[in-house]
Amino acid sequence: MLIATIALFILAYVGVKLKYDILLKNKTLLEKELSNKKNLELNLLAEKQSLSTEARIEQLASTNLNLDKYLKPDFTISVKKADIEELNKKLGDKNE
Repeated sequence: MLIATIALFILAYVGVKLKYDILLKNKTLLEKELSNKKNLELNLLAEKQSLSTEARIEQLASTNLNLDKYLKPDFTISVKKADIEELNKKLGDKNE
């Protein structure tokens, strides 16, 4: 009876030890996978930042869309405030 009990404890120990080793291996694999995914995320973030720089967007807009960066207007129009008020007054008289 004593030998059977000792054998049972030994078998239980071996079973627990095997399960522990399997779980430890799984943990290591999952940690490696997590590390790989974090590296991928970091690489994608770096790529996003490089693709969204102002210089690159300007270059794409210029070459692909034939757009130029707005610098300043070719001409400006100046109107006196008094002229605008006079025009509003005339238009207001016509509408009434």
